[in-house]
Amino acid sequence: MAALTVVKDEAVMLPLWVQHYRERLGLDHLVVLDDRSTDGSTDHIEAEVRDSGGLPGGVDFEKTRLRIANQTATELLERFDWVIFTDADEFLVVDPERHRSLPELLATAELPAVAPMALNVVHDLDAEAPLDPGRPILDQRSYAYFAEIMCKPSSKRRRSPWVLASHGIRTPFEIRRDLFMLHLKFADRDRLRVSTAHRRALNVSDGRGGGSWKVDGVPEKFEARMRSVDFAATEEFDPAAIDLDSLTMQTPSGRAWRTAKFPQLLGLDVRPIVRIPTRLRGSL
Repeated sequence: MAALTVVKDEAVMLPLWVQHYRERLGLDHLVVLDDRSTDGSTDHIEAEVRDSGGLPGGVDFEKTRLRIANQTATELLERFDWVIFTDADEFLVVDPERHRSLPELLATAELPAVAPMALNVVHDLDAEAPLDPGRPILDQRSYAYFAEIMCKPSSKRRRSPWVLASHGIRTPFEIRRDLFMLHLKFADRDRLRVSTAHRRALNVSDGRGGGSWKVDGVPEKFEARMRSVDFAATEEFDPAAIDLDSLTMQTPSGRAWRTAKFPQLLGLDVRPIVRIPTRLRGSL
């Protein structure tokens, strides 16, 4: 198995991404596609780093990002059985009660691509300190919300291209209840402020990005939502309660399959906050 990511200025998350997937797949199985980072985040990374050539702004940004990711994945599939594509703040973990490793889980896959149960990790502002990237994440964070749009087909064994900002793929895919993706975008209030300001500045400067990249006030909306939650009353996330059929759809052209359309910020507002399953402690 191999894993790849595309990054620009990810000094906090990229070392975590490399460490996480290195422990599961091996260092020589990782490829980092660098979009001309300016913060030194790729200067001392031990994984293979490739210069993407600099991604363009506007409508060509996402098309170019996916084209490069798909080309790299096709190359990797000449040597590996599976390729994983995630952002630098997205971490795949298996249910330890079902599987010992990610390769073991994917060996049981029935379809050419696999997607996880996606949990957007959040920050209990009253009880949890700012995130320390040098310590295990799940020793510091206990809560999340289920994000159906993030149940992306992030692992594939066929050269079918990812589409729709990697929320879709040109082959049927299965969402597994025994595989989780922990997304750290909302895992720390202070980092959220920095990352959203950076992305907003990039969007303003060259038009790249969509969705929350264009939205002002995301950290304030996040903090207001966190202040409204009764964390003591939350229930543990139960994958069995999720209707898998509701999470995917075929595109109008019939050429691709994608995750359900439900924006992350809307999910933050309306999805219940849940406790991350205790059995995942030690996974991240």
